[in-house]
Amino acid sequence: MIVLTFDVDSEGRPLIELFVAVSVPRITVLEALGEAPPSPVAVRALVDTGASRTNVQRSVLDRLGLEAVGEELVHTASTAGEPKQVGAYAV
Repeated sequence: MIVLTFDVDSEGRPLIELFVAVSVPRITVLEALGEAPPSPVAVRALVDTGASRTNVQRSVLDRLGLEAVGEELVHTASTAGEPKQVGAYAV
């Protein structure tokens, strides 16, 4: 059996340190163009085993120079039961 141990925030929610980077296909294209891919961005993330998606702050995506590859409807606690259309990104 695998057991994982996490740090927790002030409310007891599990957190993990990780890096967000551009996708492997994006790295391949950039390198083929003779450009260096952006460095991965270190983030502190909330581990939510019930989540159906991974959400990343816009500032992280901006640092990676990413643009949306599509859009999706997302339900959150702050959307009062109504979905919100948000960008989808390849990371």
